[in-house]
Amino acid sequence: MGVVFPSQAVVPIMMKQRKGKIISVSSKAAIVGESFHAAYSASKGAVLSLTRVMALELGSYGINVNALCPGTALTPLGQSALQGHELRKALESGIPLGRLGQPEDHVGSVFYLASNESDWMTGQMIIVDGGLSMI
Repeated sequence: MGVVFPSQAVVPIMMKQRKGKIISVSSKAAIVGESFHAAYSASKGAVLSLTRVMALELGSYGINVNALCPGTALTPLGQSALQGHELRKALESGIPLGRLGQPEDHVGSVFYLASNESDWMTGQMIIVDGGLSMI
């Protein structure tokens, strides 16, 4: 409901002004799934489905709805979960770009989705995961 409630709060305002950008955060886990994280993968898949439905319903009001799908990033939570050097090395070895993401790696995609440059883009996802979801 972390996507639903904020959307419910802003959509009436955006509908009235006939313009707006909603950027949801999903995960690469919505695309490829993650073993032993079924609930997480399913919930992130639901975010993508909600993004597409909202894009269909809100497009006529000039509202763009898109999603960012980040891969594993070294946020404070990610750093604490990956303290073991061997686990981090194992994860990085499977990423085509050879490293885990940094929070800064996602900024450009969010700026793009929020900008006028993405005005003709809706119901889409941008995957920022160092190429991991291709494997």
